Amino acid sequence: MIDGSKGLRRGVQEVFGDAAAVQRCAWHKQENIVAYLPTGQQATWRHKMQRAYEQPTYAEAKAALERLARELRTVNESAARSLAEGLEETLTLHRLGVAGELGRSFKTTNVLDSVMAQVEQRTGKVDPVADE
Repeated sequence: MIDGSKGLRRGVQEVFGDAAAVQRCAWHKQENIVAYLPTGQQATWRHKMQRAYEQPTYAEAKAALERLARELRTVNESAARSLAEGLEETLTLHRLGVAGELGRSFKTTNVLDSVMAQVEQRTGKVDPVADE
């Protein structure tokens, strides 16, 4: 489970090679896409993408997202390119057949971001003890 960081993706590839099954954060992907759109259209597109990612099978989810990409091309080419970039990695759980079981927990990095923020919050308050 990673966000869209190219460096992080490269590191996973270098360490694990083709054995890694990488799931990109679908939530961050959606937010990246809607950032290209006017504010008034963002909620509609979030809802459309959420419905696509909720499809039960890889084939259904991919087909729904490809339809959205075609539709997005008529609205905003940059948003359409953003959807296409990394699309397969946002469907890894679907492709593995575990989207229903693990999708709620692992389709977003938010749970990891939250834990890391809490760790940072607590460790940032610790003053190192000087050696005597």
